[in-house]
Amino acid sequence: MVGQGEWNEASWRKSVRSGSHESAGGCVCVAVIGSWGAIRDSKDPEPRTIVMPKPALRRLFEEVKRGRLDLH
Repeated sequence: MVGQGEWNEASWRKSVRSGSHESAGGCVCVAVIGSWGAIRDSKDPEPRTIVMPKPALRRLFEEVKRGRLDLH
């Protein structure tokens, strides 16, 4: 598994779906190192980085895109 220090140095990308939330000061960011992926909130990146294998990250994104995780 990738250590926390390595995630601090990773190339984080902002999700294109986070655009509408920029005015609130934060967005979802994603990084990949080897076979691991991570998600974090840009306004609170340190303590809340979620790390998972890349296949699980892909499945999570698919569920989000389909609206299966919407809170309404």
